[in-house]
Amino acid sequence: MADIVGVVASVITVAQTVLSGIKIARELYKAPEEIQTLEEQVQIFHRIIQAVEKMREAPAESALSDPLSRAQKVIEELHVLLHDKLLGQGRGLNRARRMAWLQNKRKIVTLCGKLKCATNALCVAMSKDLM
Repeated sequence: MADIVGVVASVITVAQTVLSGIKIARELYKAPEEIQTLEEQVQIFHRIIQAVEKMREAPAESALSDPLSRAQKVIEELHVLLHDKLLGQGRGLNRARRMAWLQNKRKIVTLCGKLKCATNALCVAMSKDLM
């Protein structure tokens, strides 16, 4: 009876390991597309920030100053992470870059969350500034 329990436990452990490996393989496979999407989003939001900066009249007193600077900081962090760790010098995505994606994905998700918050704050500030 104890042997059967041991075999079942071993099979469950192997199955969990295989499932973890499959999950990692899927993340590695999707990495190039996710990196490209992130890079496009960073570029778009950077252009939006530049446009908002040009629109505001009183840089030091505007309600946009704080949300805008927070958004710029997050965009810069994402840009540095993308170009230093994920894209490197070349534009291709090799194994090392895919592994870098796995290693930095948690930080990227955190920065994307911060960017979403900064975007919301910027939208609120813009709506208040327009009223």
